[in-house]
Amino acid sequence: MPDQLPSIAQLKRKGCDLPFYYDLQSYQGEFFRTMIQAKKDYPTLLNVHRVNSEAMKPSNILGWLKEYYPDYSPIDLSNTDGSNDLTDEDLTDISGCVSFLNDTHGQWSAVILVNMRPSPTDLTDKQWPYMLASLLHEIGHLDDATKSGTLNPVECWRDPIPSEAYAYCFALDALADRSNYLLYESVYNTMLTASQSNTRVYADACKLVIANHKKRTVTNWKDYL
Repeated sequence: MPDQLPSIAQLKRKGCDLPFYYDLQSYQGEFFRTMIQAKKDYPTLLNVHRVNSEAMKPSNILGWLKEYYPDYSPIDLSNTDGSNDLTDEDLTDISGCVSFLNDTHGQWSAVILVNMRPSPTDLTDKQWPYMLASLLHEIGHLDDATKSGTLNPVECWRDPIPSEAYAYCFALDALADRSNYLLYESVYNTMLTASQSNTRVYADACKLVIANHKKRTVTNWKDYL
């Protein structure tokens, strides 16, 4: 069971001054708050979907999209010259993706996440922290697409390494802005470890994150209890 959440007044009296105080201890609440805000910030976002890991496999996701969005045409963002393409190793254990789609009215997007479910014997709820980090990463791709920086669904191109790095940096900044100390540290440390991995695109993207993201000092409200 989670600890009892302190009152706003208690935290303020102890010098904990945050830009918000709701959902401090609820990753599930923060996940749905983030999802709702994303739909407001990115009007072309049709929905955020949670699917099983089988549906998320590269060989299955296109079929899922065509079944769920029969009136839309998925956009292929593969590089025309094949450079920096994701390898089979990079595509292992994908936790989420953004799909861009066309219809007669314009271009749209959908975020698809693996609906991770913790083991009944695991007393630590890992589902919602994991999914919150994945959601923020995919929103980072949406943000990148609006700026036509490292992926451009209109012109159907993307550069995987800087695109992944942009999304990770976006997620880290979002977690820091929300004073989500534990998850921020977890994601950042994962980037440090993964930068030494053997997966070419993933490792190179993580190296870019470490190079470009200035590590932030994030308030941990639990330090004030």
